[in-house]
Amino acid sequence: LNLCEDYIREEKGDLAESEVLSYIEKAEKQRLMPGVEKGYDYLAKVYMMKGDMKLAIEYYKKALELALKNNSKVGKANAYNNIAIAHFEMGDMDLALENFKKALNLRLELDQPLGISESYYNLGDWNYFQNNFDEAIKYYNISLDVAQRNNLTKEMADAFDAIAESLKEKGKFKEALEYKEKYIEQRDIMRRKNQVKEID
Repeated sequence: LNLCEDYIREEKGDLAESEVLSYIEKAEKQRLMPGVEKGYDYLAKVYMMKGDMKLAIEYYKKALELALKNNSKVGKANAYNNIAIAHFEMGDMDLALENFKKALNLRLELDQPLGISESYYNLGDWNYFQNNFDEAIKYYNISLDVAQRNNLTKEMADAFDAIAESLKEKGKFKEALEYKEKYIEQRDIMRRKNQVKEID
């Protein structure tokens, strides 16, 4: 599926779709159900990229069904989170919130810091777009705390930036600037780390 990822990044939807459908067909023939589940997840991502949210949800739900059969909590959590994002993009805010919460609860059970940080961030976004800026800041701060305790640099940067934008919406411009500066500092740390990786 590496080639499919490349096509998704390059926004070559038809090529990505063809690649993942071929992968699913092979996995089904070999009865490799975790592979089929992964294929459905990728196919849903392709449809998300192409802007077809209904098809994306359909295939995220297929991935969820297999995760439930395989009793894969990680698979279930990821599927619920992705279903939530698709509903969020469609403006189905109640369904988005319901699935975001299901994903968070499973990730808390799994003690999965990256997923937990992501889920709290998503709840922050949900509240931000409902103009519930105090609630948004609360969830972004929880996401930030998890990220800082686990050295998740990208999630830290995302949370700093989101808090800055929320504070700006509340008219707290001085505090917003402080968080924006923290975001810029964290972003620069990430860039330096990426440069070191490229040298290595």
